[in-house]
Amino acid sequence: MSDQKNNNDQKETAVEKRDPTYSERFVSEVKHQFNGAVAHSVEFTDREKQLASRLFIKIDTALKEFESDRHPKSDKPEYTWKNINMHQLAIDAVHRVRLGLDALIDNHIHPVPYLNSKTGKYDLNLTIGYKGEDYYRRQVSLHKIKHITYELVHENDDFVQIKKDKDTEKDDYEFKITEPFNRGDVVGGFGYIEYEDDYKNTLVVVPESDFIKSKNAAPSNKFWDKWPLRMRYKTLVHRTTSKIIEDPEKVNDSYHYVKAQSSPYKDEMEVQLPEQPTADQRKNLDFNDNAQLNGGQQAKDVDFEEQPEVEQQDNSTNGTQESDQSTDQEEYDRVLANINNAGKEYWGTKWFKKSKDFLPEGAEYLTDLDIDQLREVKEKVEEKAKAEV
Repeated sequence: MSDQKNNNDQKETAVEKRDPTYSERFVSEVKHQFNGAVAHSVEFTDREKQLASRLFIKIDTALKEFESDRHPKSDKPEYTWKNINMHQLAIDAVHRVRLGLDALIDNHIHPVPYLNSKTGKYDLNLTIGYKGEDYYRRQVSLHKIKHITYELVHENDDFVQIKKDKDTEKDDYEFKITEPFNRGDVVGGFGYIEYEDDYKNTLVVVPESDFIKSKNAAPSNKFWDKWPLRMRYKTLVHRTTSKIIEDPEKVNDSYHYVKAQSSPYKDEMEVQLPEQPTADQRKNLDFNDNAQLNGGQQAKDVDFEEQPEVEQQDNSTNGTQESDQSTDQEEYDRVLANINNAGKEYWGTKWFKKSKDFLPEGAEYLTDLDIDQLREVKEKVEEKAKAEV
C-alpha cells in the first residue's frame, strides 16, 4: 500500500511541476494584460481558453511566416513575440475570443503586423475575415436567421429585385446564371437575409458604383486591383450583415468594440498569409503539450514579458522620415484608433451610439470614411469632448 501511495504522490508532484505550454502562457498573458487595462477582470470559460489557444497557434504560425519572408538586410525588427505590442494584442484578442471567433477556421481571423515607428514594436492587427464577420454579426440578430445568401451579379446574369410593398408580402429576388462560362463583368451584388419569419426577409442590393466608391475610399487600391472579386465579396458581406437588427440583450462590449474596429477596406488578402495547420495538427488542439507548428518544429523564441519601449530617435532633418516609414494603412488605423479612444474616454459605452453624430451624410460607420474625413471627425470629437467636460 505504501508503495502505491508513493507512486501516486510522485504522479501528483509530476503534474504539479509541469511547465505551462506556450499556448497556456499566451492565455495567461492575455488575461494579465487585459485586466491591467480595464476596470474589471476577465475570466475565460473552457471554450474561450480553447479559442485563445487556437489564436496563439494562428499568430505564432503567421509570425514565423512573416519572419521567413523578411529580407536578411531589412532594418525592421524580427517577427518574434518579444517585438509584439502585447498590451494592445491582449485587448483585441479578448474581444474576439468573447465573440466566439475561431482563428483556425478559414477567414475568421488574420493577424497582420504593422511596425509602430514610435515604439519599435509591431502592432498586431487581428483582421476579421468575411466569414468571421458573418458569424459574429448573425449571432446577435434580434430575429432568428435561417440563411444568408451573398452573390456577385455579372452582366450576363439575370437578376430581378422584388421589393416588399402593399402587394408583395416580403423582399425577394430572382437570380439565374444564364451563361456560367461567360458571365461578363461584375455589375453589382446582392445579399439576402432569410429569417424564420419570412415576412422579415431583407434584400440588400449593392451596385457596382458602390463597390467603386469603397475602392476609391480605401487607403490603397492595390488589393482591389489584385483581388477585385474577393474585395467586392467582402464589401457585400459587410453591407449585408450591417442590416441585421441587433438584439440589445445579445450585444456585449466585445461586439461593439470589434464592430467599431471593423473596416470594409481591410481584407484577409492584404498580405500573403501562412497556410492553416494540417488536419493532424488541428486534431490535437487540446494544448496539453507544447505546440508543434510548421511541420512539427517546436515553437521557439516565445517571450511574453514586456520589453522596454524603444526610444524614438529623431534623425530627420525635414520631419518626413516618420511619415515615410508609415504606410497609408498604418495612418488610417492610427487615426481611427485615436478617435475611438477619445470617444470612449469621454462617453464610455455610449460612444458607439454617439459616434453617429459625427458622421457626414450618407455614412453609416467611421470606417466608411476616407483618411481626410477621419481627421476632420477626430478634431470634432476632441472639441466636443472638451466642451462637455
